Amino acid sequence: MRNSNRCSKKSQNKIILSIVIPLILGGLLYYIFCPDVDFVIFIDRISNTRFHFYINKNNKVIAFFRNYFFDVLWAYSLSFAMYLCCKELKYRSFIICFLPLILGASLEILQKVKIINGTSDILDVVAELFGVIAANSIIYKMEAKNEEKN
Repeated sequence: MRNSNRCSKKSQNKIILSIVIPLILGGLLYYIFCPDVDFVIFIDRISNTRFHFYINKNNKVIAFFRNYFFDVLWAYSLSFAMYLCCKELKYRSFIICFLPLILGASLEILQKVKIINGTSDILDVVAELFGVIAANSIIYKMEAKNEEKN
């Protein structure tokens, strides 16, 4: 009898894509639309390339996208990565729900106390919460579907 927590190769590929695609998409968009960020400046310096769109930061939609969309993407990816690593563990639901949020909140605290560069913003943690909820909703549906097959 097959363990219901084990995923098929097809499911595992979907999980890996759910990790990689948001990270690549987020990284590319971040690079293109956020030229003033230290990480992007570093990439420009080592690649000797610049490909950016300068956008009006005063536009509320653009400001929301620039400030929070990337947090949603990385929390979504991290939740799937935690699921892939911990899918056999007893407390995996706790790990994939709260570890990304704990990490996100920790990064905000480190920014607040100026240990790492960045602007501390509690709304970043709220955005990460949406990414975690989205990922966990999909994971829950995947597991329910897997249960039905077994």
